[in-house]
Amino acid sequence: MVSINGRPVCVDASVVVPIVVFEEQSPVAQRFWGELIDQKVEIIAPPLINYEIIAAIYRKAYRRLITWDEAFDSIKLALDLGITLVNFKGLHTRAFEIAKEFGRPTTYDAHYLAVAEHFKAPFWTADEKLFNSVKDKFSWIRLLKDYEEKLG
Repeated sequence: MVSINGRPVCVDASVVVPIVVFEEQSPVAQRFWGELIDQKVEIIAPPLINYEIIAAIYRKAYRRLITWDEAFDSIKLALDLGITLVNFKGLHTRAFEIAKEFGRPTTYDAHYLAVAEHFKAPFWTADEKLFNSVKDKFSWIRLLKDYEEKLG
């Protein structure tokens, strides 16, 4: 189901967090991740993914949606998923350009787009606002919800 063609796949924190903390997207995120692992696909992301994962899980514990112990265990699981953190010359400047081009309020999401663009990798996100804002320019962006509908 996940079209790879020998390329790595780039993911953002919105795909990873529901793998380790139960939420509405968890079943589809876990099936998607399982397929990537079964196919031995290299999963890549910019280093900031770890900061975003930890911040999202911390926020859930802070809001008492999960316990602090669950948050800590979830962080350990997320950091052990085997995501390859990639950095390259020009990553930050390309992220800046992408964020500016699309009027994004920050460069965080643009870093994932720059990584996917650089490695010619499909980029998977559960962030519909991000997807809708760039899908016309970046044909390789994929929405996790669309993966779920294909399983249908």
